[in-house]
Parts: sequence; structure tokens; C-alpha cells
Amino acid sequence: MAKIKFSHGEWTKLVNTAKAQATAVPTISGTSTGSTNLQRFKKFEDIQNKVNSVVKATQEVASNDTAKMLSVGQNVVDFDGKAAANIAKNATHIKGRG
Repeated sequence: MAKIKFSHGEWTKLVNTAKAQATAVPTISGTSTGSTNLQRFKKFEDIQNKVNSVVKATQEVASNDTAKMLSVGQNVVDFDGKAAANIAKNATHIKGRG
């Protein structure tokens, strides 16, 4: 039978790496065109603002999702601990009957 293994440390490292990569995407800055009235430059500023909005929203989603993933990893550890304790308890009861 194949062994199923969960390493909480590896999971945490993997999730934190994913979060760091997602939140490291920079926003666009320093491209203000000042008080120009040229439509092309105005559109560029609008596009820049939209890109920055998408980047920030993506970073927020990544941060929230990775926090949930870390919570799930901890839940697995907690559940496994409780299950192991129940197995040990039941094994003691079974041995006592035999």
C-alpha cells in the first residue's frame, strides 16, 4: 500500500513562496504626464491606473487564498493529531478485551 504523507513544514514553505511571488508583482509608477491635454497620454495614465488596480486586487486575492491554505494545512495537522490519539485510545481498549 502506498504511503500518504503530509509535511506541514514543506506545505508552509510552498504556500509562503507562492504568496511572496504573487505579492512581489510591482505596480507601475512614475509615469505621470503632468497637465498634458493630449488624449494619448491621458489614456496611458488611465491604463496605468487600471493595471495598478488589477495588480493590487490580485495581490489581495493571493494573500487571502494563501492564508486559507495555511489554515487548511494546520487543520490537517490538528485532525491527524486527534485521529492518532483516538487510534491509540481504541487500540488500548481492544488490547484490554483480548
